[in-house]
Order: sequence, then structure tokens, then C-alpha cells
Amino acid sequence: MATLGTLLQRQELDHGDVLFREGDAADRVYLIARGSVSIKVQLSGENRARRLATFVLGVFFGEMTVLEDGCRSVDAFAKGSQVVLYSLRAEDLAGILRDHAQLGIKPYRNLGRELTTRLCITSGALPAPE
Repeated sequence: MATLGTLLQRQELDHGDVLFREGDAADRVYLIARGSVSIKVQLSGENRARRLATFVLGVFFGEMTVLEDGCRSVDAFAKGSQVVLYSLRAEDLAGILRDHAQLGIKPYRNLGRELTTRLCITSGALPAPE
């Protein structure tokens, strides 16, 4: 925990503050310590967005594009007052795996579990093929 704690960066946001936008570099993962974050995607050809998810206390997010080394595919906004996040840079996450293999495996295992859970939820929301 001491190793990981030195790498986490604290960030405070107010309601409606933008955390990141579609197209931004995906350089970190986030953990919500207080409040919630709304994830939205811009609808093509329209001047509006659709909410995809709202993440709450204890949830981490932003991992998919970090693992892919890509750009953000959605917008993220603070929801509620005094939202507190902790972030870990992708390069620090890779450094933990390189320098502390036993410790480094844990975040990747947790990322894998979270992605599996989200895929199951998404799959359950889709109609069964005919």
C-alpha cells in the first residue's frame, strides 16, 4: 500500500466539472473516493450526449483505453459536489508490474474482474440472438 500510495494523485471536482473528453489521451485510471462520475457519449450527427453509466464510491474506471494505450472514447463529468478521485498514471501502473511483480499483478487482476463484470452486465442488457 505504501508503494501504491506514493503514486496516487488526488483530485477534487465540483458538479459538472469535466474529468476528460472523448479523444483525450488515456493516461490514467481513476478510483472514486467521494461522489460519483457520469460517463457520456456524444451522439453522432446530434448536438447532445447519452449517459452510458454513473460510477459511484469505490469504483475505478478509465481502464479500457489505458490498457489499449489509446484515446478516451467517452466524456466523464463530476456528479455532485466535492467529488474526490485518486488516479494512477498508466506508466506508474506498468512500473509497479515491472518493479514489484507480486504487487503489480493485483491491479491487473482487479481490472480483469471489473471488465468481465461490465461485459456480463452489458451482455445481459442485449437481446438474445434469434
